[in-house]
Amino acid sequence: MPSGIYIRTKQHNENLSKAKKGKPTWNKGLTKEIDERVKKLSINRKGIKFTEEHKKNISLGHKDKSWEQIMNSKEKAEERKKRQSKITKGENNPFYNKKHTEKSRKQMSEASKGKKKKPFTEEHCKNIGKAQKGKKKKPFTKEAKKNMREAANRPEVKRKQIEFRKDKSYEEIFGSEEKAQKVKEKQSKSHKGKHSGTHIERYGEERAKEISEKISIIRRDKTWEEILGSKEKADERKRKQSERQMGEKNWNWRGGIGLEPYGPEFNNTLKQEIFERDHGICRVCKLNKEQLQFLFKRDKWIFHVHHIDYNKKNNKEENLINLCIKCHLVTNGNRDYWENYFSIRQIGALAC
Repeated sequence: MPSGIYIRTKQHNENLSKAKKGKPTWNKGLTKEIDERVKKLSINRKGIKFTEEHKKNISLGHKDKSWEQIMNSKEKAEERKKRQSKITKGENNPFYNKKHTEKSRKQMSEASKGKKKKPFTEEHCKNIGKAQKGKKKKPFTKEAKKNMREAANRPEVKRKQIEFRKDKSYEEIFGSEEKAQKVKEKQSKSHKGKHSGTHIERYGEERAKEISEKISIIRRDKTWEEILGSKEKADERKRKQSERQMGEKNWNWRGGIGLEPYGPEFNNTLKQEIFERDHGICRVCKLNKEQLQFLFKRDKWIFHVHHIDYNKKNNKEENLINLCIKCHLVTNGNRDYWENYFSIRQIGALAC
């Protein structure tokens, strides 16, 4: 070889690479502490910078590999991580007291889009927990809070949350009863006194309408047991609702007139006569007995005899009308409208 600086050609490098492929390197397992040659090389190479091409080749060689796979040993990998951690800790870190620019943030965001992040190992999570223990967290800035709200309200994020939480209890979501209980208590405290009132008062008419429609679609043709997933929860819910709407708390409270007794002539014979007179159908929805049995999934207590003027003592035939249980419940509200509605229908029916 001629004296002076010798630069290898690309072909030469490729031939050397092929010749060495699969063979162990001469310095495998050696460190500068135990081998003089490695120590000399380390001193000689200090300050030498890799070319961009060299950096790319290293990056491709290490791609999708852990340090254990690169160094063929867990112990070496751990040692290497510790050394790197010491070198880049605190003020030694080249990014110490610096922040990413908006441009770099966007570039990082675009680069990581669509990529699935590997979940942390249990050991990693424990280490993070230990490192954070006792440290006071800095309060979020207004801008940070705004960014977090915007991120949480993105449709794709909400969709993922709904899919993850679907048909799961808090215990299943958070992995333990203690965590679930803490979350429930926090939510209860944060919501206390803030969400009183109707949907319209809380969200406005348009949003309230949307919420009501969504709830209606989810609950359609379902019993409380099916909605809440257990008979105990369903019974508890019914009991609470009953207590909230009992007596003077009820929106339709009229001084307790519902407790007044009916007249003696309002008996089963009279009810049967009204049922036959109205051809065994509900005078509002026009459904017959068989149709209502299928709809309500029961055989008894399908029809009620309704007093048009809401006076229990007025049991004349022209004041009575046959209704199904659902329509009878509806007629308890907006009484002036229904009294007028039935009076017109009844006059027409009697005239026929």
